Amino acid sequence: MLLLTNFLLTTGMIVCLIIVLAFAKKQKEGLHYKILTIIFLALFFVPFHFYGGLNDVPIIGAVGFVMIDILGYLIGPFLFIYIKSLYDKTPNLIQQHHLHFLPLLVHFLFLTLPFLIYFFFDKILFSYQEFILDNLYLIHLQSIYFSVYCIVSLQLLAKYHNKVKQHYSNLTNRDLNWIKFLLLGIIAINGLDVLIAIYEMIFGLVEWETGYITAIAVIIMIINLGYYGYYQSNILLPEHLMIGETVAPITTAEKAVKSHHLINSSPQEIEVLKARLYLILEKEKPYLDEDLKLGTLAEQVKTTDKKLSALLNHYLNVTFYDLINQYRVDAVKAKLIDPDYEHFTLLAIAFDCGFKSKSSFNRIFKKNTGASPSAYKKQLLT
Repeated sequence: MLLLTNFLLTTGMIVCLIIVLAFAKKQKEGLHYKILTIIFLALFFVPFHFYGGLNDVPIIGAVGFVMIDILGYLIGPFLFIYIKSLYDKTPNLIQQHHLHFLPLLVHFLFLTLPFLIYFFFDKILFSYQEFILDNLYLIHLQSIYFSVYCIVSLQLLAKYHNKVKQHYSNLTNRDLNWIKFLLLGIIAINGLDVLIAIYEMIFGLVEWETGYITAIAVIIMIINLGYYGYYQSNILLPEHLMIGETVAPITTAEKAVKSHHLINSSPQEIEVLKARLYLILEKEKPYLDEDLKLGTLAEQVKTTDKKLSALLNHYLNVTFYDLINQYRVDAVKAKLIDPDYEHFTLLAIAFDCGFKSKSSFNRIFKKNTGASPSAYKKQLLT
């Protein structure tokens, strides 16, 4: 067991350093790579710390302790800013959110450093340290803080995902579900830590070091975040969709934009715009373009992307993404009963109708019809 744990911890450290070097080389490509470099550099100290403790190397354990003692206060805000950086091209994004790191500074000065001195010299510097040593469960408040940041990040991710669907018809290269599952995993790990703390508070300390569970989970997280994060590009939203996401107060003009761009249009003008939109979709079939964007369709309808977005969201109650993919599904259904396409595979028909990947086709088709593409085709043949 000792050998296996050492192997896992060593592997985690090596993989983490390789990922740090890879991200460091890509920092010029976007702020999100800079943030990931910082996150992975911090995560490196998790296996590093436990490796020092497992092999009785105090200096390694101490250096690792300095970092992991503030890890939740560091990574929580950075994950939040990382998600923002994928969508938002606002300069100095980290500086704008510097107050998010205030708990980290307070914790480092008043807890990390005093306890580091205590561990090395067995000397209590402040009376509150004795209170914390008598109530070790307080240490897990950081886990709760970290989980709160993960929940806020999930909410931000959902909000941005919604906005992306207003502008893009295909999310194949913009899918951030991996971050969603990563954040949910982190919440689960932190929840486990808190439950263990509650158990130990009631029944006493367990005989084995529970921290190794967290260390192994972090190593798995490192590999996951490293793999997907390396290939993640910016998903920059149009500026008008980003209004309301800045830290600056919203101006009166921005509030008007936020209400929507057709607010002063007459019912007749709205109906004309609807008719033009449906005519273009039926006659020109722009949805067959797998990379169709809101701006491109707006040009064909002879309006602005802001007005088209307002029409979809406020008068048709549908996102651009859902509207276009409904037309693509209808196109697939039409070709499934067309004799000219009877020798085509389902995937070939899907690609011909504007879908970009098998997974998105299957998911969208089932959402719109209630059946998988293969099941739907079987129903047609019976």
